[in-house]
Amino acid sequence: MHVKRVRPSWRRRLNQAAPVMSTLTGLLIVYGGFILLSNDIHKLIAVTIGLVFLEIGLWYGANPILTSERRYQALRHEVDRFINLTRELNAAVVQGMSQEEVDLVKNAMHASVELMGQLAGKTQVTLSDMRSANQSSSKI
Repeated sequence: MHVKRVRPSWRRRLNQAAPVMSTLTGLLIVYGGFILLSNDIHKLIAVTIGLVFLEIGLWYGANPILTSERRYQALRHEVDRFINLTRELNAAVVQGMSQEEVDLVKNAMHASVELMGQLAGKTQVTLSDMRSANQSSSKI
């Protein structure tokens, strides 16, 4: 079975393209101002505007405005929990814990995978659903 790849959302594409486009625009304004303009005042204005665009590009690259595009937050939360369970399993094996303790972590991982199957594709899950899912799967 082949899983269809999900197209990136417009927010992700904008977050990736905005800093690059702003920086390139700033560079074009600065260099264009030097090459095409003869008046020193106009060059100064062009350089100032170009540097503002460069600064906007750097700022946006470091701190995007449209950061949250997650629609499947409950599933993401459960995946993060599963990753923590994976760390617990590894630590249990490395530390030489008993097979019973290792099995408890493995059972929690299996329950987490089952919960992921239930949460997949659901964009809105109530907080009470999340809490009941966490309580039922965190009994390690």
